[in-house]
Amino acid sequence: MRNLLTNQHSKKRSSEATQVQSIQNTEQILRNQIAQFEILNSGIGISKQELIQLLEQERDTIAYQEEMIRMQKVTIQKAEESFKNEMDHMRASLLKESKAHMEELTKSTDFKAQQDSMAKQKWIKEIIEKERQKGIEDVEKEKDKMRKLVEALAEKKNRCVQ
Repeated sequence: MRNLLTNQHSKKRSSEATQVQSIQNTEQILRNQIAQFEILNSGIGISKQELIQLLEQERDTIAYQEEMIRMQKVTIQKAEESFKNEMDHMRASLLKESKAHMEELTKSTDFKAQQDSMAKQKWIKEIIEKERQKGIEDVEKEKDKMRKLVEALAEKKNRCVQ
């Protein structure tokens, strides 16, 4: 947008410069014609006074066009300032929105990480509890085997003693 405004401003400036140069060329041409008319004053029928009036009219036209150019420059400056203010406002608004979004994402990510951690802890506790129960069952089975073995040895000893 800024490039567009700068490009348009450059085009207007070059257009204005071309207009001023064109007006100056016209003024120079008129001056040259005045000089020629002064020489040919009697033959042409245009008096020196008429040429001076024509020159004054052209000067008035130039002054008017220069004022228009000045007004256009002021308008362009105001538009540039307005655009800059709007861009600053939009930048601030976008920055505020992105910060809010980042905070929301951070909270969401922290919450998910916390939930995942709690779920993993629960899963690990369940696995540990299952392993502990399995260990207890294995110990009980071994105790039963040992009791049976002790009973079998005791019976064998009683048989041998009798």
